[in-house]
Amino acid sequence: MDFQAPPPAPRVPAESWTYASGRVAALEGALLPREALERLAHADSPAAAAAALAESPLRGAAGEPRAPAAAAAAVALFYSAARAGLRADCPDPTAFALMDLPRRYRALKERLRGALSGAGRGEAGADRLEEALGADRPEGPAGAALGLLAAALAADDRPEPALATDLLLDSARLLEALELAARLGSPAVAAHVAGEVRARSALVAWRTRLLAGKEGGDSALARWLPRLFLRGELGRGLAARLWATDFPAWPGLLAAELSAALAGEAFGSGEEERLSGWERAAFNWLTARAREFRTCAFGAERVYGYAWALAVEERNVRLALVGRLKGVAPEAIKALLWEPYGG
Repeated sequence: MDFQAPPPAPRVPAESWTYASGRVAALEGALLPREALERLAHADSPAAAAAALAESPLRGAAGEPRAPAAAAAAVALFYSAARAGLRADCPDPTAFALMDLPRRYRALKERLRGALSGAGRGEAGADRLEEALGADRPEGPAGAALGLLAAALAADDRPEPALATDLLLDSARLLEALELAARLGSPAVAAHVAGEVRARSALVAWRTRLLAGKEGGDSALARWLPRLFLRGELGRGLAARLWATDFPAWPGLLAAELSAALAGEAFGSGEEERLSGWERAAFNWLTARAREFRTCAFGAERVYGYAWALAVEERNVRLALVGRLKGVAPEAIKALLWEPYGG
């Protein structure tokens, strides 16, 4: 049985967000502009990275690490602390729970991939899944997905374990995002989250179609994606329509349900090399929409917009800092940066 989200909770009164919104108004000034991110992309040493962030509280965190793993950990710690500091002042932590979904699901994926690596057919995979979960079984969409994963791994025509894990948990993450947005009780935030869910589901469908085409014939991806990913709202929305439609008709669907700007040149005809360009365009569009929440003097929308800003900035800083330590060329990094919330 698929997960059924609980009914929306009563909305926290907007005036209850006054203090947190005031803090956000002050904190927004410290968000990194694109110029700082581009300087960071050109940094060829920890000292240069610190100099690129001279006006940011990140300077100390960015100037210390000398290895990619240490840099990634330092960035994660900095932004985790930034979110925690503001979350404590919010009457409802749901906006930050939304931004925490990627970390939670990434950790669950890594845990399950390790447990399922090399598992045989039939009950062996399902048994390994149960052993990996133990008593620590998630609830909600993730728990429902894991029940379906156990059944899929026990099937005679079971999918490849890593594929099944990715598709089911990606689906659960998007379904949980919709649930959390409803719980927050803000129609404006719910609309933004729904846009993000549509964009991410389009990317899953796009990537899967490309991979299925490479496999040819009776592709396991083509057989299993509708069963593992297109569940609940995803099975009734844009993702299902895209999956059932050939690439030449995608621009019309994307224009109708996302933005006409995302159905143009960045999309092309679904070519693999355009994937990252379309992803960047989609998330730049979402950031522009989130930036509109700055016009709210106070309320859940103002705090959610800032939480989105932190998530985008963390991704950009990690990409630039870790990429340079790994020797990635500055121009390649800049091409992958998303438009920052701070402009």
